[in-house]
Amino acid sequence: MLKYFFVLSLLMTSCAHSSKKLENPQTPYLVATKYFQNSAESAALYHQGYNMAYDYVDKVMKNYKGDIPACVVLDIDETVLDNSYYQGSLYQKAENFSPKTWDEWVVLSLAPALPGVVNYLNKVRDLGVEPIFITNRASYLIDATIVNLEKVGIEVSRKFIVGKDKIHSKELRRSRFQNSCRLIQLIGDNLSDFSDDYDGDSIDKRKKQVQQKSDLLGTRYILLPNPMYGDWRKTILESPLKGIKDL
Repeated sequence: MLKYFFVLSLLMTSCAHSSKKLENPQTPYLVATKYFQNSAESAALYHQGYNMAYDYVDKVMKNYKGDIPACVVLDIDETVLDNSYYQGSLYQKAENFSPKTWDEWVVLSLAPALPGVVNYLNKVRDLGVEPIFITNRASYLIDATIVNLEKVGIEVSRKFIVGKDKIHSKELRRSRFQNSCRLIQLIGDNLSDFSDDYDGDSIDKRKKQVQQKSDLLGTRYILLPNPMYGDWRKTILESPLKGIKDL
């Protein structure tokens, strides 16, 4: 009898381990990806963000008397191009993100434009404002990225798109344009697209920075919705949900 229980225990342990191996690593983010792809609210937030962005640029340019051209800086992924199809493929294949599969997706140059962005870019260019794109895509993916942008109706010169190599900071990469244009607006889906002050693991620190710079949101800073990935995911396991008892 003791031998029987021992064998049964081994079988149950083996099943538990097999179940863990079979668990889809993308399941915690499935609802977020569905929301991003399917909800009218997500599309509305992008339109709303880009409408607000243009209104601010238009207001600035009516009184602009700078001695150098004005420019706006945009992130690319989940700001200009929609990569939720890559996220969906990760779920379908039960895979984690990897540089290899990400590079393969980018090289396809198939990502659609997000709602509102093409119209925004056309209108700010009509005001004489130059868009600059600063992305965390590796520099060797920039040619494929330009092909993708052109497919969705966004023309961009190679000199106005900056990828990531050794320099992670977007502030440092933006600084190379400081003598050639006056930066009037930043657009992204992550707070670190605006300032290095938001970089790092501390959620409390990032929230404090938001409070201190809240007057810039909706004008100089335009934040777009991305529930699929970002710095917040670093705390998805460590930080439990708060309930009424936490008030």
